[in-house]
Amino acid sequence: MAHRAFGAAEVASPERARAEADFTAALEVIGTARKAEAADVSLHLAARKVLATLDHEWEGLARRGELLELALDDNASERALRNPVVLRKNCYGSGSVWAATLAASAWTITATAARAGCNPLAYLTSYLDACATAGGKAPSGAALEAFFPWAARDTDLATWRDAPSGPAP
Repeated sequence: MAHRAFGAAEVASPERARAEADFTAALEVIGTARKAEAADVSLHLAARKVLATLDHEWEGLARRGELLELALDDNASERALRNPVVLRKNCYGSGSVWAATLAASAWTITATAARAGCNPLAYLTSYLDACATAGGKAPSGAALEAFFPWAARDTDLATWRDAPSGPAP
C-alpha cells in the first residue's frame, strides 16, 4: 500500500485502521530482521552502522504508527528551504553576520507570505507602500498586525494573492 498521510477527519476510517495494521505488521517484520541481523557476528561494519542508526531511530519509527496523519518524510519542508539555500550558495554566502540576518529575515517574511497563498512581491510592495505612506517609518502595533497573513483582512489577502501591477522588469 502506498504511503499517504491521513487527515484529522479520517481518524476512525476503515482505511486508516487497515493502514495501522499494515504498518504494525511491516514494523514487526523489520524489527525481527533487524535483531537477527544485528546478532550475526560476521556482519560487515557498514551494515552494523546502518543497523545502529536504525536502532537509534527505532522508537520514533515505531511511534509513527500512532500518528498516521504525519507524513513519513519531510520533503515539503526541504522544498521550502531549497530556494534560499541555493540562492545563498549562488551568492557565495552572506559575507557578514548582518547580511545573513537580513537574508534570514527577508526569506522568513517571503516564505510566510507564500505559505499563506500570497504573492511575496505583492505582499512586500503593499508593506513598503505602507512604510512610504507613514513617512518612511515601519508600521507598528495594529498597523503591523494587519500585515500578518493570519490577521489580515480578506480584501488585503486577495490583493496580495495577485502579482503587483507596474512596469515589466
